[in-house]
Amino acid sequence: MPENNIREIIPDAYAIKSMRDSGYRNTAYAIAELIDNSIQAGAKNVQLLCTEKKILTKSKKKISRVSEIAVLDDGTGMDKETLWDALLFGKGTNLTREKQKGIGKFGMGLPNSSISQARHVEVWSWQDGFQNSIYTFLNVDQVMAGKQKGIPEPAEKKIPSLWKKILKINSKSGTLVLWSDLDYRRLTWKTGVTILEKSASEIGRIYRRFIDRDKLNIMLKIYDKETKKIIYDEKAKPNDPMQLMTGTISPEYSQGGIEAGEPIFEPYPSSESYQKTFNYEKASLRVSLSVAKDAARKSTGKNPGDYPHGKHAKRNLGVSILRADRELHLDTSWANQYEPTERWWGVEVDFPSEFDEVFGVSNNKQSANTFTSLGKLDLTDLEDRYVDAKALRDSFKENEQLDDLVLYEVAIYIKKQLSQIRSYLDKQTSGTRTVKGDTLIDQKSPELKGTRATEKRKEENIIGRSDEQKELLSKEEKEHELTSFIQEEGEIDQTKAKEEAKLILKSPTLFSFGLSTRNSTNFFEVNNIAGLIRITLFQKHPAFQLLDLSGSRDVNELNSEQLKEKIQTAEDGIKLLIESWARMEDEALSDKRLNELVRIREDWGRMAMEFFQEE
Repeated sequence: MPENNIREIIPDAYAIKSMRDSGYRNTAYAIAELIDNSIQAGAKNVQLLCTEKKILTKSKKKISRVSEIAVLDDGTGMDKETLWDALLFGKGTNLTREKQKGIGKFGMGLPNSSISQARHVEVWSWQDGFQNSIYTFLNVDQVMAGKQKGIPEPAEKKIPSLWKKILKINSKSGTLVLWSDLDYRRLTWKTGVTILEKSASEIGRIYRRFIDRDKLNIMLKIYDKETKKIIYDEKAKPNDPMQLMTGTISPEYSQGGIEAGEPIFEPYPSSESYQKTFNYEKASLRVSLSVAKDAARKSTGKNPGDYPHGKHAKRNLGVSILRADRELHLDTSWANQYEPTERWWGVEVDFPSEFDEVFGVSNNKQSANTFTSLGKLDLTDLEDRYVDAKALRDSFKENEQLDDLVLYEVAIYIKKQLSQIRSYLDKQTSGTRTVKGDTLIDQKSPELKGTRATEKRKEENIIGRSDEQKELLSKEEKEHELTSFIQEEGEIDQTKAKEEAKLILKSPTLFSFGLSTRNSTNFFEVNNIAGLIRITLFQKHPAFQLLDLSGSRDVNELNSEQLKEKIQTAEDGIKLLIESWARMEDEALSDKRLNELVRIREDWGRMAMEFFQEE
């Protein structure tokens, strides 16, 4: 084809290699870019189809592998000029501000997502019957080899009969995007079934509002090339992290007054006030809140978190950030991920495209980076500085910081609401716990019993290293030291570590427990931090698993058989710990080593006697 009949993609052929590393969270998010284009084109029906074929492994075993991925829609289709631009980077039809009212914006979606997963992408589009489709393509290998200098001029080309047949193409207008020569190193999942099952969850969440309002119908299909049959044909359902919609993919749960098919969450604090609208000069945005119904957490039998509905809730943990009704990201930076109860609330932030720059929307529409950064910050100082919302607004407006006002006002509101929701969730399953200040303390906890035993020893002038350290450090030094330790111990971000450190320092206990996922032959480790005795339990140690020390199972939610099993397991675990110590003494090869172990055992026994006297 003559040089003047192509349009350059990018100046350097090898630059396309870096363009492939566009950072899509998974294959479903890359596919979502194509569905975005379909919605922008006014499509009512979208089909996502994977073809599968059998391949022979090195061990001569036949396994199924996805061979092609196609997305078909019945939107308005593209004319020649639009299709020619569609595979160019940054050449979309919604780049001007006045056109940025819907999902589309950046002009990167089709080429960016396609080459992130495949080496060859083909596009057919039609506006006057599929028999009159026009076609063009992009091939990564040809571009890198210098053989494809740009996007070929779209020309008439029939849709292959196979695709017409299995997709049942009959719309007057529409577009078909086909990915082939798939890059298995880049695909998150390798079989059609896995891709569609995982995509059903992600796509159902991203486009839940479109599906729920019957604005969009997404069909998920698999075509087996060997049997030449459709082996999977399902309609995508909404996946609502707020758990307020009906007809979603959430597992049905019927117990304690919740009927099968009913949502397991309810608006928080009430149906009248669960949504708050923030009005600004640019436009308005909305924050919505939900919380688990009492019955969803007070199930009989096992821990509700172990039920299908509880596991599903955990997979939807975080603040859902929506742009123009389309979810960008389920942001976990606002959640205390180490807390099992965090799964039982929902928060949505819904903003129009006018706030893209304010929120820091990425070009692949997977995140709102600026807003996410606030989830990791402690905004207490900012809250305390202003007596009310008006004072906050006046201050930001005086300094012409409208963008900052939007972010901080919404962030402070969410953090305050989450604080109230967490207290509400604690009351749902409250047992022996009482409230002291704003810190929940279990009056029968081993930490408090150990503290009382230690205080008695201190009265006898028996001082430990932690006692000396406690006197030397200021409040700020303790918080900083404990935050740093918790952050490294649990491999969590600084904000969450700081929140935990503050709670620990507010409590009257001398002891605190932490969890680490690091590999270690230690069952536990002891450190003197900020005047406290910090005991780190290593979760991967078999003793941890056997003794069930995670604290995620509330005994009040176990039936009698489960309680018996838990008690028996704990008894067996303690015996194994004692046996392992006994064998260590037995293997002592010298009298000196044996005497040392016996002395440590006797000292520990005397200490345990004092601690257990608290019982």
